[in-house]
Amino acid sequence: MKTYKEQIPAAARFIMERLQASGYEAYLVGGAVRDLILGRQPGDYDITTNALPEETEAVFRDFGTLEIGKAHGTIGVIVDHKAYEVTTYRVDGEYTDHRRPDAVTFTRSLEQDLERRDFRINAVAMDLNGNLRGVPGYEEDFARRQICAVGNPVQRFEEDALRILRGVRFAAQLGYEIEANTGRAIHEKKHLLRQISPERIRVEIEKTLTAPNPLPVLREYRDVFAEVIPELRETFDFNQQNPFHCYDVYEHILHVVGNVPPEPVLRLAALFHDIGKPRCFVVKENWGHFYGHEQVSAEMAEAILKRLRYDRKTVKDVTELVASHGYVFNRTEKYVRRRLNQLGEEQLMRLIDLERGDVLSQAEHVRKERAAAIDAFRELVQTVAEKEGVLKRKDLAIDGRDVLELGVPRGPEVGRVLDEILDRVLEGDLENRREVLLEAAEEWKKKHIIWYIG
Repeated sequence: MKTYKEQIPAAARFIMERLQASGYEAYLVGGAVRDLILGRQPGDYDITTNALPEETEAVFRDFGTLEIGKAHGTIGVIVDHKAYEVTTYRVDGEYTDHRRPDAVTFTRSLEQDLERRDFRINAVAMDLNGNLRGVPGYEEDFARRQICAVGNPVQRFEEDALRILRGVRFAAQLGYEIEANTGRAIHEKKHLLRQISPERIRVEIEKTLTAPNPLPVLREYRDVFAEVIPELRETFDFNQQNPFHCYDVYEHILHVVGNVPPEPVLRLAALFHDIGKPRCFVVKENWGHFYGHEQVSAEMAEAILKRLRYDRKTVKDVTELVASHGYVFNRTEKYVRRRLNQLGEEQLMRLIDLERGDVLSQAEHVRKERAAAIDAFRELVQTVAEKEGVLKRKDLAIDGRDVLELGVPRGPEVGRVLDEILDRVLEGDLENRREVLLEAAEEWKKKHIIWYIG
């Protein structure tokens, strides 16, 4: 196994060596050090130094530099076409917006810089030889696998409320527990999340959802998630009163999240697939029913995703899955072709994953049979998708020009005839051969456009 020293990449090592050769201190810091300690591959390598921003720029005047956040001490140093953040040791001033300090004071003390950071596992620095320096307690946190705020957790979260979601996210990603005082402060200060931008919240929620096992934090800190997605509160402890379900609505949702692959669209669809159930609840003959909850959930999901500033494609894909879930799959090639045409292969496979996760989160006596049926449907979809079948209008043996040459007037009628022919091909009523489709188009014209004179 490589030592910490051997794992420092060449570009980061070069920056640290040059700073030291110029008479300054230089350390890797934060997430990169945490990940190296945990044996994970860091995504970024941030460097901290006692050099002031202007001094850092002077050291690398023959390299490209970027003023990423010069007022807060950060300079980007470009090495091998990549920017590495180099930040001056600092002490933060007051946080009036619960997000960023109004001002910072630069310091020559590494210890003071580490003391301003969020969690003790992130308040660790590493020198060029792989030696570690951190705030008191960091070693204990790694040993106990816990997330603990640096200093007073209430103060840390009042300074920057995004740290609330970051702490929960780290726990989900690393499989760590949140230390008791830190956990209490998260619950106490969750209302400060209202000060955080939707974009920042979106990033943290998605990273939490796609963690290996997000269920413990989604359960323990459900009030925190409801602070940013208040619609979730309606599902808390909501008894489904249905023999096919063994969990309340929120607990069922959590199990579905855990039972689908950790892909953003799928995990989001799992989180929202039943969010509309409480609004659709009726009791008939002592059973709970949720008529139309798929569409209601899809509408709620769309509103939430837009509020969190998700891109259009993600909104479309997630809401499509939510609206489509709950259908019983028909194991015929005709049905498969139609669903492939409607959703596309990627989305249909996602829907299958969602359905499987859903049934595995239902009452135990129905799981095995329903999961087996879904697995059989997946095999059929894979078989059909591998064939050279017609799935889209563009795959037909004729196109719009052919239809126009038959005398169908230019306009929406051209699309209508192609759509009807596509439906008949998908149903297996027509072969996708040019002469067969031209004959069908001619029949359509005679039947629907009797008023048209060549």
